[in-house]
Amino acid sequence: QAFCSFEPAPRRALSPTPAPHAANMRERSETLPPPPSPWLPLQAPASLSEAQRGLYDQVVAGAKDATGKPLKTRVDPATGGLLGPFNAMLLSPQLGRKLVG
Repeated sequence: QAFCSFEPAPRRALSPTPAPHAANMRERSETLPPPPSPWLPLQAPASLSEAQRGLYDQVVAGAKDATGKPLKTRVDPATGGLLGPFNAMLLSPQLGRKLVG
């Protein structure tokens, strides 16, 4: 006799959900709200303090691909603000410098 017996629950048939029509999809997409803004607003280079501007220049200068060619992916082309975690680093330039290296 087994110490513990386990019987799986019986399987239930799932009822298929009809796929929405293309027209319904289009209507739903037109009523969706716009995507949320970033958590932290991008800081324009002109509004940065001296310490923040130093970190900004360090981040932009350090962004290079394998061939040494500068990358523009860390900077928003519309505002010039840093993207991703680099924007948050500007809130504490001392910590940002340590993280960038």
